[in-house]
Amino acid sequence: MNRYLLVLSLLTAPLFLSAQQGYSIYKGTVTDRETNETLPYVHIAWSGSQYGTVANEEGAFQIKIPDSNMGDTMVFSFMGYEPYYLPATKKLPQNKKLRIALAPATQELSMIEVSPVDAKKVVQATIKNIPKNYTKRPFLVKGFFRESGIREDTGREFLFAEGVILTHKNQHGDIDRGDYVSLLKGYRKKLQYDLRVDGQTYQLPQVTQGAYIGVRLDIVRDPGFFLSKKRYRDYEYEYERTDILNGKQIYVIRFYPKEGSKQAWLKGLLFVEKEQYAVVKASYEYTKSARAYYNKSEAADILKLQQRKFEAAYFQYKGKWFLKNARIKTKYTESWTSVPLAINMDFIATAVETNIKLDNDKQNIKLDTKNIIPYNRAFAFNERLEKAGDGFWGSDNILERLQQPNDKTEMQNIDSTLFSINIKTTPALPANEKEPAAKTPKPVPQVFLLPEQSPFEKKMENYYLNYLPEKVFVHTDKNIYAGGETIWMAIYLMDGRSHRPGTYSNLVRVELHNAGDEVVAQQNLLSEDGHTSGQFDLPADIVPGEYQLTAFTNYQRNSGDEILFKKTIRIIGGLKESGGVEIEAPVSSAPFSRKKKEKVRLRFFPEGGDCLNGHLCKMALIAENASGRPMQINAVLRDGEGQEVNEIKTGKNGMGSFIYLPVKGKEFYATIEGLGKAYDIPPALDEGFHLGLQHLKQEVRLSLKTNRPKGLAGARITVHLRGRVLIDQALSN
Repeated sequence: MNRYLLVLSLLTAPLFLSAQQGYSIYKGTVTDRETNETLPYVHIAWSGSQYGTVANEEGAFQIKIPDSNMGDTMVFSFMGYEPYYLPATKKLPQNKKLRIALAPATQELSMIEVSPVDAKKVVQATIKNIPKNYTKRPFLVKGFFRESGIREDTGREFLFAEGVILTHKNQHGDIDRGDYVSLLKGYRKKLQYDLRVDGQTYQLPQVTQGAYIGVRLDIVRDPGFFLSKKRYRDYEYEYERTDILNGKQIYVIRFYPKEGSKQAWLKGLLFVEKEQYAVVKASYEYTKSARAYYNKSEAADILKLQQRKFEAAYFQYKGKWFLKNARIKTKYTESWTSVPLAINMDFIATAVETNIKLDNDKQNIKLDTKNIIPYNRAFAFNERLEKAGDGFWGSDNILERLQQPNDKTEMQNIDSTLFSINIKTTPALPANEKEPAAKTPKPVPQVFLLPEQSPFEKKMENYYLNYLPEKVFVHTDKNIYAGGETIWMAIYLMDGRSHRPGTYSNLVRVELHNAGDEVVAQQNLLSEDGHTSGQFDLPADIVPGEYQLTAFTNYQRNSGDEILFKKTIRIIGGLKESGGVEIEAPVSSAPFSRKKKEKVRLRFFPEGGDCLNGHLCKMALIAENASGRPMQINAVLRDGEGQEVNEIKTGKNGMGSFIYLPVKGKEFYATIEGLGKAYDIPPALDEGFHLGLQHLKQEVRLSLKTNRPKGLAGARITVHLRGRVLIDQALSN
């Protein structure tokens, strides 16, 4: 199997901040603003960048900010809470600690969907979207790893190791991914890796390869996890609730093994971002059957597995999702003594580098192979120290240590019932200052139900779950070309719902059609992260006229030609000998002149789609010449008896509008002085609806009119944006 190999180059330099570089340290604790309880594993990042860290299980954090990044903003984000924005504007005193109080998110009930969701379809859509939500190219992750082991009955540590590591991620989708980890710095605490009970010493087996947790728990890249087309059928799925993260709705899906399945060993929760169908978090554990299977192995002769829990969380950078932190909590009992043991492993990503130079030649690998950690090495860090201070870590961000080694806190699944998409910034308070009391505290609802989805909402949700629409847009350097010139194109491939780059497809076909709909030029272009480029070199003797540029993916063709990208390209000039027809150069958008005897085409567009008899109507129009160029005109609107009703004018862009009152049985037309031609106005409806929009400074005002005898009774209005239903309600008079 050919595999891209990573070559470390100057492109990866931002990952490695020099220990000599100046930096500031921000320390503190993240708490719930209302209860003052600490919040575990809160994500902390520089806004819009690939750098950051994570608070520990007790909510304590420490982040080192290089002097070059002072002035940037740190973002604290946690499921079910409003994001918190903290500008890093000055250095803090060494003993100064911040208390970051996150406010539980609040949101109008009508904006949150808690109605039934087809959990299986959500998982299917998530699997389909993995190629576009997670990069296919190799990348590097700089991170921090910690592993600790304690006797739960006495609290004595028998294992503690931590270090800064570099994880090399190969191409997504390979069964043998070849991901590996190299050591940058780390140490193992001087502890006795054994048990001492009643004067006897019991040796412990080396049960961990924890430095690879960032590989093992990157679940979207793991073919052995159930997020694959083959494995997901082994599980059952249930919709649990809808949560909120950074203003985005998150589907929470419960999964567990299907009855009779012999390949399913996990149960837990999957958190899926509704708009992109991207996994943002997974919290799961071994089933009872999985533990029983493990305890039949040779390893169980010494350690009996009692519990193993996993958690993985992701963050978004440049439209793609990357593993942010992962942890494993395992509980054993020693077989001879029944002593309870707990081993915890934590990994946090502190930087991601996607701009990696690739090479297919194995001879070009420029890695210090002696620092690569073998996958089967139990202890990643051989250096034995009592402890490591800031001097050891330099400018590297690390996970704060817990205050008490014997921490028995269980892994938490936060279940928030209040949500918000409104970003509010709360000033950070020093630890010794109290949060001001709220003036009018709001009651916190514990349980609420929303109305069931309307038929339209169900159809819309089903469409986006099953069809995953894509959009293609082609930007050309101009719209009019001469024979012998080159059409330069930039092609953008986007998700049809979020308009973010990258989709399920990565191959775009671009075609140039003549007036007879024959393909005269075509290209297949490979899209990298939603973008590619191409060109058509036009022959010097190409037949002039209007051509159509069409672009699409094979997946789009399943939905019909009407959704394909189409653009009119005009080609002038050409040779009569080759069948071409000489035409005039395009006319500029100068004011219309009777002396030129130009041909004018008027196109009318009623606001809202139709005008209604008996109601004032706004009519838009476009004036063009024979070459399709905009024209600036002065015209008159007349009724069927020739009486002047209103003036009509267009600007240099050829566009204008006018207002008139349609009357049943009466015709209207427009005339341009000197042309002697009448342009019929589209007829109004005797019975129907008219939808109008008015753009104001702070709002968009919607108006709905009807001339039906029963008025608005029985009508329904729906406002939606790329699948998100904003308004859907029945109307009355």
